[in-house]
Amino acid sequence: SLAAWEEAQRYFEQAIELSDDPLSRAELHERAGQMGWAGGRIEAAHRHYEAAIELFESAGQIHPAARVSA
Repeated sequence: SLAAWEEAQRYFEQAIELSDDPLSRAELHERAGQMGWAGGRIEAAHRHYEAAIELFESAGQIHPAARVSA
């Protein structure tokens, strides 16, 4: 159900707030974006994807950044 995607997205968003590690935050943004996309929350998904790309690129993680932008 769509509610499951939204709930999962909220959990990832909570984890983002609790994480101090930029790479973990990037991965969590990516996952939150995936949940948003699957649940039809396209604008939220794009925001999370953009944050993930920025964090991955800042850490020099080009391959994960490219994966998110694909």
